[in-house]
Amino acid sequence: MNYSQIWESFCFALRYVPTTLILLFVPLAFCIIFGVIIAVIRLWKVPVISKILQVLLTIFKGIPIYLLLVAANLLYVLYFDKFAAWLGISARVANSNIIHLAIFLITICFLPGISEIIRGGLLSVNKGQYEAGAAAGLTKLQTLRRIIFPQVIPEIIPSLSGTMMSMLKASALAYCLGVTDILNASIRVATKSYDFLEGYIAAALIYWGLSIIIEGVMSLVNRKVSRYQKKLTA
Repeated sequence: MNYSQIWESFCFALRYVPTTLILLFVPLAFCIIFGVIIAVIRLWKVPVISKILQVLLTIFKGIPIYLLLVAANLLYVLYFDKFAAWLGISARVANSNIIHLAIFLITICFLPGISEIIRGGLLSVNKGQYEAGAAAGLTKLQTLRRIIFPQVIPEIIPSLSGTMMSMLKASALAYCLGVTDILNASIRVATKSYDFLEGYIAAALIYWGLSIIIEGVMSLVNRKVSRYQKKLTA
């Protein structure tokens, strides 16, 4: 075991922690925003749109993230320049940032799951709460914002915490698009001496550290939100 190589890979990979965090939190933000919209549309059973969304979510649930990343990367390399030229824009594969594609694909992969988490939280609220909002003269959106979501947030935080762990691990697959993240960086350094095991160990140590920090922060947020909810119901 080459311990000096583990340390070298560890130090070099630390430089790309911000990239990994971008691949985690930017897709997470998009998933929450669009997940709320999709969950509300399906909750209200909006004609046609809710059915279309249900079909699309079912399709994307069944596609492995690695398969989606590889297939999308091939399509991107082969057809992006032609598509951009057809649209009349100057963007090309050679001068574009591949991390944008990675963010988009990770969002697509985790959007169905997060949308279901949010919809489950909305369904867990007693129907009487919706009726109370209507009786108070609130619109549906006002009822959601003022009554429903404050009750939903504490319910979905534990599930979102688990999903964040999955997204953190999935971000490592961005290396197949050519994104230099923690895993890619640690292996790149280890390649010089062919100490691949040491490179993987270095990457694992960083991912473990990030997982512990994220888990701790989410547990703290969950406790704070739960205390706030108890004060409201007291």
